[in-house]
Amino acid sequence: MKNKLTYLFILCVFGLTACASTDIVHDVRVEVISPPDALLTEVFSEPPPDISRYVSLRWIDKEEILVDLYRAQTTNLNTANEQLKAIREWKEKTIKLYEKRE
Repeated sequence: MKNKLTYLFILCVFGLTACASTDIVHDVRVEVISPPDALLTEVFSEPPPDISRYVSLRWIDKEEILVDLYRAQTTNLNTANEQLKAIREWKEKTIKLYEKRE
């Protein structure tokens, strides 16, 4: 009797492991979404005027240099703010995209 149970046990072990050995398919997709390259460009600041040259200029020339520098810095600041705004919009769109998938 004990011998029959041993054979039955061995038969069940081999039979049940065959049922459990089905192939498992893992469908893993990795998606990397990055912001557009145009938004990742550096925004440069304008260097201040050369002191030795600036000191020797007339006041009207000094004012012209400072106004030009102010305009350039304001343009650079606006460019940086536009890039940050576009990155925030991109981030919101990306979050919504992932929320739809879940």
